[in-house]
Formats: sequence, structure tokens, C-alpha cells
Amino acid sequence: MRTPEESIRRLIFECAEMLDSANYDGLGQLFARATVHVTGVNAPIKGSDDICDFFDGMNHRDSDGSPGTRFLTSNTIVDFSDDERSARSRSYFVCFQGSKSHLAPIAAGRYHDQFSRAAGGWDFTERRVVLDLFGQMDDHVRYNPGTSTVDAAKVIATAREAQRK
Repeated sequence: MRTPEESIRRLIFECAEMLDSANYDGLGQLFARATVHVTGVNAPIKGSDDICDFFDGMNHRDSDGSPGTRFLTSNTIVDFSDDERSARSRSYFVCFQGSKSHLAPIAAGRYHDQFSRAAGGWDFTERRVVLDLFGQMDDHVRYNPGTSTVDAAKVIATAREAQRK
């Protein structure tokens, strides 16, 4: 049986795994009860469908369907409320983009997460993605929050239009 801290760390690491495998449906479920804020994005993203479609619309995919990334999350600190019904965490992340001949860090930053205890364990209630450092992101994202403000509604609408085709 996992401790509450281990359960929360697992959620954080599952998020990285879902991003790297382009499992945006799973990501939407993981953040179904959360609000996600991203540096350079004009509005928070809420709800499973919008979160799924936002990440699907933002990220390019390789011929194998993956985004060709590896998100590494570290330095995770978890603090619990006095009643242990909620928690906050802070983590660092680095995103690497790779191909057969090249591997490079393309973004680095921090996650500021909030959680609440649920019947089956823990749920994300908020994620703040703070992008601190940017590399060459053009092969990874369709809209670069490091160079201009990203319109969340436009990204979601574009993803849904592509799905209908």
C-alpha cells in the first residue's frame, strides 16, 4: 500500500508518462477535476475534454504517433494540510525532444500542484506550469508560449476540427 506522498508523486510521474506517449485522453482524466494554468497561455484550461484537446492541439507528433519527448520530473516536495485532506507540491521538470540523431532540452520549469483526497486516492485540483527556460520548441509545439501568447480556446477548437476530419 502506498503512502499519501507516494500516491501524489505517482500522479505527477504518470502525467509525464502520458505526455510522452501522447495519451491525452488519459491526461484529461488525470486532470478531470483540476484547473491547469500554463505560462504564456491566455486562459486556464478546465475539464477532461478541454485538457485532452488542448494538449492534442498543442503538440506535434512523430510518424509513430508520439511527440518524441521525455519529460523528467524531479525535486518534488509535497506538503499536506493539517487534516491531510489536501496537499500541495512543487517540482522541477525538463522536457527533452529527440530524434534518431539529436537529443536536446527544449523546456524547463516548475510544476505547482494542488491535490484533494478522494474516495479512490488523490486527485489533482490545480496545476500551474511555470515555464522558466526555453530551447528550440518548433518541432514539439504548434504554438510556442515562449514567443507569443497562446489562445487556449483557439488551440482546443483547432484540435476538435482536426478530429472531425
